[in-house]
Amino acid sequence: MAASNVRFGAGVTLEVGMDLADLGIRNALVITDPILRRMHPVQVVIESLDADGIAYTIYDGVRVEPNEESFLNAIEFADQSNYGNLHTPDCRWSINHPVALH
Repeated sequence: MAASNVRFGAGVTLEVGMDLADLGIRNALVITDPILRRMHPVQVVIESLDADGIAYTIYDGVRVEPNEESFLNAIEFADQSNYGNLHTPDCRWSINHPVALH
């Protein structure tokens, strides 16, 4: 298991699947936007999840200028996909502030 919660450097995205497997996570929700979904960073995440046997669902409805409707759409998607309660402030923040992987 990794000793740090913060990762950086070339190739770090390849470790996503390993990190989730180490945490005992078997099913992940990948949150992205429709353009980034087709790009290399998200493909690397998917390959990593596949390599470590992590099932996943992709939500690609993130938008640049999120509003209440897009927020509620993301929460509804997660609820319908059985990803638990996304009504806490931390979960809402993460849906509202996607991180681009490089």
